[in-house]
Amino acid sequence: MQESINIEVELRGKTFDIEAEADYEVITSECTSEVGDNPYCTERWEEVQIEGINILRVDYWTDSDQFKQIPVSSLLPEDRRTVEDKIADVIHDSV
Repeated sequence: MQESINIEVELRGKTFDIEAEADYEVITSECTSEVGDNPYCTERWEEVQIEGINILRVDYWTDSDQFKQIPVSSLLPEDRRTVEDKIADVIHDSV
């Protein structure tokens, strides 16, 4: 499944708007076991497996509440991890 995601995130004390695309798969799992007098109890749940996140656009909010687009390549590795973690949270919350 592919989804476009827009988030607002704070990096290095500044606010950024991020536009990204995420590829992920929702996996349904189940487990059957014995519980008390019931010989079979089945529990089902869904897990999200993120296959990839592509950051498309980064906008920096200036002190005058104007935004300025900056190159995606200007994100530091720890910035990218923060953005990817927040996008993963958005996806998990929507499933």
